[in-house]
Amino acid sequence: KNNSSIEVIAMVHHETTTGLLNPLPEIAVLAKQYDKQLVVDCISSLAGDDIDFNQYPIEFVVGTANKCIHGLPGVSFVLHRKKDLCRIKDIPARSVYLNLTEHHITQEQGDTLFTPAVQPYYALDIALDELLEETVTGRIEHYRRTVGKLRKGFRESGLEFLIPEDQRSNCLTALKLPDGISYDWLHDRLKENGFVIYAGQGLFRKKIFRIANMGSIQENEFSRCLKVLKECIAKPS
Repeated sequence: KNNSSIEVIAMVHHETTTGLLNPLPEIAVLAKQYDKQLVVDCISSLAGDDIDFNQYPIEFVVGTANKCIHGLPGVSFVLHRKKDLCRIKDIPARSVYLNLTEHHITQEQGDTLFTPAVQPYYALDIALDELLEETVTGRIEHYRRTVGKLRKGFRESGLEFLIPEDQRSNCLTALKLPDGISYDWLHDRLKENGFVIYAGQGLFRKKIFRIANMGSIQENEFSRCLKVLKECIAKPS
């Protein structure tokens, strides 16, 4: 508010270390109120959680081909309005690969700054076709439905959530490890049955585990995952 040298606010929308969905609407309102540009990392929320680009004054959105878009890792992109790009075009470039203005210019010319990872681009093209067919609204609703099924099963198994319900994303859940069960043991038992979970990071390394529902996963697989998880928790060894 009182620091005119601050021109940009950068934030992560879905923070996958904990499954926290940061309050984008409230932060966007503050950015507009104090005339700051808003840059949002939507890598793990784009097409998975609600983002109203017309309502929220977001200048730049960073995404990738994988996660909720269902492509392959290896392609990243930035969504922006042309008028917002004009605001940074006179800033001296400090990198070739991360020179957003030059990327835009060469893209408008039907070219690229350097040879891209071609295979992930083809995969992204197909993934976007599938997303358009499903619709973004339909994809988000799919994630909302599947994570609801998972979380109902987690509660029935007696697991505790790390993040309050109103702050969780649609596509990843962080759960506290039950007493007497280590992450490594639970990971190995689930992997034996075809499921891979993720450990916590930093201070949460030995306290939580994470289950994502991203990707084109059949609903019967969620049911099987819950069954195996419940059996593991009930009979630790």
